[in-house]
Amino acid sequence: MLTREEVEEREDLRRRVLATMYEVANGSHLAVINLEPLADHLHVERGRVLDAARYLSGRGLLSLYSGATATLTQAGIDEAEASTKPPERAQQLPPAVVINQTITGPVGTGIQTGGVNLASQSIGPSLGEVASLIMAVREALPAEAIEAREALAELQHEATAATPKPCASRRSGLRFGA
Repeated sequence: MLTREEVEEREDLRRRVLATMYEVANGSHLAVINLEPLADHLHVERGRVLDAARYLSGRGLLSLYSGATATLTQAGIDEAEASTKPPERAQQLPPAVVINQTITGPVGTGIQTGGVNLASQSIGPSLGEVASLIMAVREALPAEAIEAREALAELQHEATAATPKPCASRRSGLRFGA
């Protein structure tokens, strides 16, 4: 069983063999490279360079010939070029922004931020839309749901009032006023 250090050393040698072959071949798939002088250049035993070349050949990165010679394949050239480039940045997503605002005013009114000359932004449904929704829900309730119908009638009234009372809608969890 190989240790982690031995595995990393073997992977490093494979990368060095491929990179050196690319350099010697000047990035060409036509250059035939003798692996014995390559081993001397890398200061590694010839058998280890041949083992690395067999592995790279098995992955389709080079073509291995008799007499300890090899040529790079297009996949080997691409791999060698990719390993010398800085890693591409992953597509950056904009950071998540969470804005918590407490708005004290009727739903749907404009909110102005910044200076006086800035436009206001309308958020949420208008009071009329809220009242229409409440009315639709109230009408969809069965006749025997008297208490729910009354609560919704009160909410509808407050939604359409000029100055809604905050306490009228609190039991339902909705808040229309300040």
